Amino acid sequence: MQDKDMTLLLNEDQTLSLLDTAWTSRNTPSEFKKVAMVSGQKWEFENYLNQQMIAGSYTVYQQEQPTDQKISFKADGTLTGIGDYISYSICYSGDCVGEVYPASNSMTLTNAKKESVTYAFVKSKGSNKISVYNIEAPIPDMKGERAIKELVYDLRK
Repeated sequence: MQDKDMTLLLNEDQTLSLLDTAWTSRNTPSEFKKVAMVSGQKWEFENYLNQQMIAGSYTVYQQEQPTDQKISFKADGTLTGIGDYISYSICYSGDCVGEVYPASNSMTLTNAKKESVTYAFVKSKGSNKISVYNIEAPIPDMKGERAIKELVYDLRK
């Protein structure tokens, strides 16, 4: 952090604490713990991320009213209820991190033909609501900086 090291501590309970409060402006340091293996899953981190961020069943709302449309995101990255999309992937590293401007969470939905579309999303603090937004089309010869556009899905548990 600005040419200074941040301390990483191994705690008695086998968790890690990153002393990053000066960088994050939070009162407590970032905590990391080992995730138990789930047999048959492709990579445990992605499953855990999905579970914490978005996994669950949601009702689509329009103009603050519930509709009959239901959408289900599973921790293994499978998806039902949004057109012909069958899977989703939450961006957490790589080029996709700078894709949306201003910086926001993003996910890519993919259909059986391997066609995909990327959306920005905002998760409410209570995690019962997720707002999904279109983003601008990519600009040729430019990485990222795709502006957030209109709300596409208002999802609520």
